[in-house]
Amino acid sequence: KYLETAISSVLNQTVSDFELIVVNDGSSDQSLDLLESIAARDSRVRVITQENAGLIKALNRLIRESNGDILFRMDADDIAEPDRFEKQLAYLNAHPECVALGMAVQLIDSKGRALRVMRPPLDHDGIDDMGIRGIGAAIYHPTVAIRREAVEAIGGYHDQYPHAEDVDLFLRLAEVGQLANLSAVGLQYRIHFQSIGYTHRAKQIDSANRAATDACMRRGLAIPSWDGTEVSDRDVYESLLMWSWWALGDKNVATARYYAFKAMVKSPIRLRSWKLLACAIRGY
Repeated sequence: KYLETAISSVLNQTVSDFELIVVNDGSSDQSLDLLESIAARDSRVRVITQENAGLIKALNRLIRESNGDILFRMDADDIAEPDRFEKQLAYLNAHPECVALGMAVQLIDSKGRALRVMRPPLDHDGIDDMGIRGIGAAIYHPTVAIRREAVEAIGGYHDQYPHAEDVDLFLRLAEVGQLANLSAVGLQYRIHFQSIGYTHRAKQIDSANRAATDACMRRGLAIPSWDGTEVSDRDVYESLLMWSWWALGDKNVATARYYAFKAMVKSPIRLRSWKLLACAIRGY
């Protein structure tokens, strides 16, 4: 349901010389019809349809099928800022040592309401340090621009780290070049209860820890001792609290109030619900 908005945000970039390749990974809704109608109107759009093979195989196929020297990745429910490509290309042209470049993101919800701006570390060491500790979002995956020669040199995405394939990819890219993030917001990053970070959080954290362990072994570093506490997927109530506090912290008061009321309805007897609601109504 977000596909047309996502594609429009790419086609309306201030830089116009690119190809947009969309992998239809076995969808069973009306996505293919929509994609074919868009491709018929814009020659830059190329649609590839395959039986459902999963994200990692789809990403590797995108790499194989693409022709550009710089590969920009994005998900089907996000919205690129109009100057995303322009800013990333300018940086990469000025910094040939950089092999992967991300940007800050504006988190939005399923209805496009602003939650919070997330700013990852800008420099290589800060990004790589997060990765080597198994912490995701050192580069927000849907914001990344990668040099083709670098991602081909490391063999693309590996499939043994499901839901954390980006953590592994950036750790391996860090071993052949520099990583960086721009401080500017390049993407409206949509989060909802069907997002991987919510539905497969436990598996995602396990995969990220294994990717970091393997990177330490490759580099001859001491392997971190991971917290043995069992991680579960986030429940709805905890997510509602988090989203409301995020929005309140970024002064998105209307959004904060919306989720505070939803948290109150979900669990009216908890003190945390009342504290959040009071702060949201107050506006800080």
